[in-house]
Amino acid sequence: MAILLFISLVHLPSDVIRRQWTYKSPGDKSRNKIDYILIQKKFRNAVKTSKPLPEADCDSDHVPYLHKITDVITTDNSKVKLIEEEEEEEEYIEEEVEEEDGKKVAKTMK
Repeated sequence: MAILLFISLVHLPSDVIRRQWTYKSPGDKSRNKIDYILIQKKFRNAVKTSKPLPEADCDSDHVPYLHKITDVITTDNSKVKLIEEEEEEEEYIEEEVEEEDGKKVAKTMK
């Protein structure tokens, strides 16, 4: 099963002007910024904002990013409808019952 990835631009809010670097070279000689992230193609419109968290203590040369995304729930409506129809469908057995006056009546039973 292949996972399709989508390259998304990092959306930085205007209030995060300083500390936009995401990678520092060994010895802290230079700092670089990564502008893109890879996400699954079905979630490409879900990323709303991204911001770096340089204060996170993860003992790495890279700075973790916090991404705000919207809830993405995908369902296959045809499958949902089929399941609901199966649950609602109940078996009824029709029996002909003769009542006291001799009339035949159809009676439904579960």
